[in-house]
Parts: sequence; C-alpha cells; structure tokens
Amino acid sequence: GMVADVQAALEPAAKDGSVDREDFDRLVGRAGNLGKVAAEAKVYLQPLYRMLNAKSKYVDRRAQRVVSFKPKRIVLRGSGPTQIRCREALQWFKAALESGVSVPLAPRKQFPAVGDPGCAFCFTDAAREARTGHGGFTIV
Repeated sequence: GMVADVQAALEPAAKDGSVDREDFDRLVGRAGNLGKVAAEAKVYLQPLYRMLNAKSKYVDRRAQRVVSFKPKRIVLRGSGPTQIRCREALQWFKAALESGVSVPLAPRKQFPAVGDPGCAFCFTDAAREARTGHGGFTIV
C-alpha cells in the first residue's frame, strides 16, 4: 500500500502537480516509522518534512499584513530545490520498498529484562488513523 501511496505522490492526479496535505502527512508519517528501523531512510526524511511544513503567504489588504498559512494541497511537481529533493526522497522510498528492504530486528540472542539496571524501552502509539491509537508515548 505504501508503494502505491508513494507512486500517487510522485505522479499526482491534479493538473497542478499537487497532493492533499492529509494524504501526504500520512505518507510522511509512515516513512518516519520506516526510518526508525531502517537507518538509511533517515537522510531522506528531511525533504519530506520540509515540504509538509512549507507555508504559503498572502497579503491581507484590510489588515495590511502578510499572512502565512499551510495550504490544503502540497505542490510536489516543480523545479524548486525542495520539490526536487522531495521527489528524489520519494523515489528512494519506492525503490527501497520494492526491493524488499529489511533489517534484523533482533540481532542479539538475549535481551535484558525491562527491570534490569540500565534497560529502557520506549512505547509509542502515534497512529492518528481512525480507531488505531491515541498518539501517546512513554519511556520506561
């Protein structure tokens, strides 16, 4: 499913080359989750975050000021440096997923118990999709 989402972002259906912010936010979140286990993905996250957090501006003539806002659609097709880097990052994620990227999740034969001195574990539940989590975390 993520490969299809990446492909949809690389080839947006909209004529202006834009994608829905909510869809792109979900894709970036999933890419971030992948980056937690596949360290090589981390270098490709920065341009995705920059595109997600990019703001547009307009001049409010009544208030005589410039207003910044996050648009509902993100334009991925274009010649700007961030747009180019974002497409390159998406192409990396697509290639990695299609090649079956994998990492050993348990390289050690024995793990310390949670109560052992010096042992910590982090529990995250940051899902925001309907009925999948509460968006919290804790470190024990």
